[in-house]
Amino acid sequence: MSRIIEPEILDDAPDELASSILAELEFINRWFGGERVLHSELDRFPGIHSILDVAAGNGWAARSLQRRFGMHTVSLDRLPRNLAHAPHPKIAADARSLPFTDDSFDVVISSLFLHHLTDEELGILLASCGRIARRAVVCVDLDRSWMTAHFFTLTSPFFRWHPITVADGFTSVRAAFTPAELVSLAARAGLASVQVRNAWPWQRLVLTIIK
Repeated sequence: MSRIIEPEILDDAPDELASSILAELEFINRWFGGERVLHSELDRFPGIHSILDVAAGNGWAARSLQRRFGMHTVSLDRLPRNLAHAPHPKIAADARSLPFTDDSFDVVISSLFLHHLTDEELGILLASCGRIARRAVVCVDLDRSWMTAHFFTLTSPFFRWHPITVADGFTSVRAAFTPAELVSLAARAGLASVQVRNAWPWQRLVLTIIK
């Protein structure tokens, strides 16, 4: 199954509905592995003081990292409405043109964002994140597999996910990567010390760039 990138419904949803969907995605990340995988990867880098969360959505990662580590986290998202409930500090800006100087943060993270990008855009983003991070870049995304693609349809009878969550979930998986693809794209971006691993049973891929 090759990558297929299509628009997601959430991007054009009304503000109130979008806020509800983002809250549902926060619940999914918290209870279905996204939070656990992110914490596990960041445990590898003790003494972190500052983090930039790229494409932060409603700021769920900043809340989670504050609870778990007490980390200072800046949430960045292209859409100001997404950041309405994000904790401060937060900034509305395009991830494709990050407004920070070199070595601005200890670690740059992203969660469930890479699959929104073309291969070319991904290379540019990873290079930019690598420039901004002093110690590491940690990206958690979906594993493009049959099981991941059908997660929402299989679990919806029990959790009653919103139809947009189900539809966008399938769209996201079709646009996601395999481990080999991520390694290849990171190498094309000229990045060294790149690690990619499967985080099962959570249907996640973790890409880590160590500085």
